[in-house]
Amino acid sequence: SSGINAEYGRGALYALGMIHANHGANIIPYLSEQLSSATNDTVRHGGCLGLGLAAMTSHNAEIYELLRNNLYLDEAVTGEAAGLAMGLVMVGSLDEDALSEMVQYAQDTQHEKILRGLALGIAFVCYGQLEAADPTIDSLSKDKDSVLRMCGINAEYGHLGRQGIRQVR
Repeated sequence: SSGINAEYGRGALYALGMIHANHGANIIPYLSEQLSSATNDTVRHGGCLGLGLAAMTSHNAEIYELLRNNLYLDEAVTGEAAGLAMGLVMVGSLDEDALSEMVQYAQDTQHEKILRGLALGIAFVCYGQLEAADPTIDSLSKDKDSVLRMCGINAEYGHLGRQGIRQVR
């Protein structure tokens, strides 16, 4: 896939994202191209994580869509990274469409890895939103899936701290 060796490609794309975390305007086009042209899950995994880090808090709809398309490939390794990266791009936005899509896919997927990646991503989207995130947190805290219940706790911890955590059964 565009000249990137799968063994090194994942790490290289992830490292580029880490280097440019939250200020990656110059590297985002390159990471987007590498992710778009990747032909295996190893490179897609690194591409998703690198792109998510570089575009962190940007709330960029095009990047979110590229990551979502990788999530929809329904491959465990790629999907885990895509779910997490979607949350990084949308950190603190409490974007209703993103939350709805992420929660629905998390409830529908058969892949534990994808579920875990989305759980963290969802918590990132809710980060710092205080009471505005309460309806989402309440819903997640009552979900039948224990990973999504933990997602609710993580989201709540992101704005209340240890003393404010409700008991979830």
